[in-house]
Amino acid sequence: MSTLATTNSFEPSLKSNARLVYRQFRANVISELSISCSEIIDQYGLLFFLLSELQWAALPGITTLDAAGNAEIAAGYDIITPLVQPGNNNAVALEIYKNQRDERKIVKKAINDVTKKFINSLPPDDVSFLSDRGGMLGMMAVTLEQLFAHTEQKYATLNSSDFDKIFDNLKKPKASTQEYSDLAEVHRNLHLILAGANQVSTEYLKTQHFMHALKEDPAGKYATEIFIKNFPAIPDRTFDDLVDTVLI
Repeated sequence: MSTLATTNSFEPSLKSNARLVYRQFRANVISELSISCSEIIDQYGLLFFLLSELQWAALPGITTLDAAGNAEIAAGYDIITPLVQPGNNNAVALEIYKNQRDERKIVKKAINDVTKKFINSLPPDDVSFLSDRGGMLGMMAVTLEQLFAHTEQKYATLNSSDFDKIFDNLKKPKASTQEYSDLAEVHRNLHLILAGANQVSTEYLKTQHFMHALKEDPAGKYATEIFIKNFPAIPDRTFDDLVDTVLI
């Protein structure tokens, strides 16, 4: 069975720089749930339990048109409708019932496990906000869909301080112990966060930030000089070409 990895929380968690890491956090959550219990639920794994009705309907292949042109949305895996044990001695019907019962147990356990993992990834204030403070259930009554809706609403949109942090990180000089490839990966991730916020960086700005990060590093500075000589025209300069030059 494809089940979730046994770890305490998703990485990166949302306990620090939540909006800046949320893109990767969300991608990791969706990736894990889409393959969990895939031998039982052959269409998108446990994603049905994470997404809203609209989000589920928007997935490729979930909404189709019938002969009359009406939209039909594929139903998700049912863990609610009671299974009825056959009342006769039909061996085939009894075997089907047992298989459905056992599969449902596996799915429910996987949902519980990933729900705990999601909760463990949240900052304390989110746990406090979502808890059943008026009752005795705490976080036990919170569903995956509610958790995801909460984080989408709170962390999916960057604010001005987030953009300040991103550009500060892009301008940070390379640390003496940092590999050039690691620095490039940091910059790529920051570019992706900006692009996800509809703040796409031009190739010129990407190269400028990377060269700025290398200006105190002798070997890196020399590599950028070679890059400028190889690409004298600014429109011809790309971030990937700069990184390739630095890594040579």
